[in-house]
Amino acid sequence: MIDAFKSEVINDPNYAFSINNDELTDHFYDASIHEYNWLQARDRKQQARYYGKMAFPEDTSSPSRTVMAMRTTSSREALIFGENNPGTYRSPTIREIASLMSFPITYLFQGNSEGIKYKLVGNAVCPKLAYAFAKEILKKEKIGLKQDFNPNSDKSKLKFDLTGWNSCKKPQNKHERANFAEIVPDMKYKNFRVELDNNKPRYTNGPIRWLATIHHATGKENMKVAEPSKENVLTMLYQFKDGEKINFFIKAIEEVFDKRIPCADTFQSQYCFVEPNKNLFTPRDALENVKMLVDRFFPKDEYEGVSLSNMDNEEDGRIIKFDPYDIPYEDIPIWIVAALYSLIHIVELTRSI
Repeated sequence: MIDAFKSEVINDPNYAFSINNDELTDHFYDASIHEYNWLQARDRKQQARYYGKMAFPEDTSSPSRTVMAMRTTSSREALIFGENNPGTYRSPTIREIASLMSFPITYLFQGNSEGIKYKLVGNAVCPKLAYAFAKEILKKEKIGLKQDFNPNSDKSKLKFDLTGWNSCKKPQNKHERANFAEIVPDMKYKNFRVELDNNKPRYTNGPIRWLATIHHATGKENMKVAEPSKENVLTMLYQFKDGEKINFFIKAIEEVFDKRIPCADTFQSQYCFVEPNKNLFTPRDALENVKMLVDRFFPKDEYEGVSLSNMDNEEDGRIIKFDPYDIPYEDIPIWIVAALYSLIHIVELTRSI
């Protein structure tokens, strides 16, 4: 459908008529998305804590997802298209989402901003769906169906055309106590995941406090969580047969993070600022580097299926104790334990200054 708007003569994707591209409204404008926003959308789509992965960018060969009434560029629900240049993304234009909703390409949306027009489209009933219902009702009522669709429209009657407009505005910084809670990317394994969060600071009056936690479950309501000590996680890591490899891994963690993780408040600012200090890691940078380190030392093709015992033989209990009750497994994948140790080290750095 998206390719329909790239020609000199545009064939309506839903109706059998064509127009010249200079007759098209609400389409030829800059709908690019700032990196700050599309990075958030990407992680919310592909690294969701409780849900599965979504395509990023959209798979334009598949049926469209729901068109929302709110134009958003940083949420899980955002429709985001890839551009020709790698690392650049855009929102669908009003004309594109209108066609996804089955509006004719000549339909005029009266509104003085992209947001208002987006709401008009998103709140509408798909015309072809409405037509199908109406057709069946008329058939039942034995009323004749009139085929009088007129594809023409008077472009001069449009009060505001988005053509030539630039919708890419610099995002605003987040609230200074904005919440952060994200998992180490692409590391959900056997229902385990490791998470970095800032303890929901907006809802407290206390200082910013970063936490490293391990989670296990398939849904929010069944979640088991633990916030273990570094000592307990080290106990598990050194069960691995190659202790020297663990030593190298720990050394690498220190080399990567020790000079680039700031105190808790500055780490919070790194998350909130659209333009953070490039010499320091943001929380998302930290998570991505944890993933790279774990992949470097414990590559999937070699360590898939390798787990470490969570049983404390001396105390006859669990090394990492989950709340509200323990998980049904006596071992934890080595990837997860290594990532957890990395995050605990990062959290300790935020508290050491």
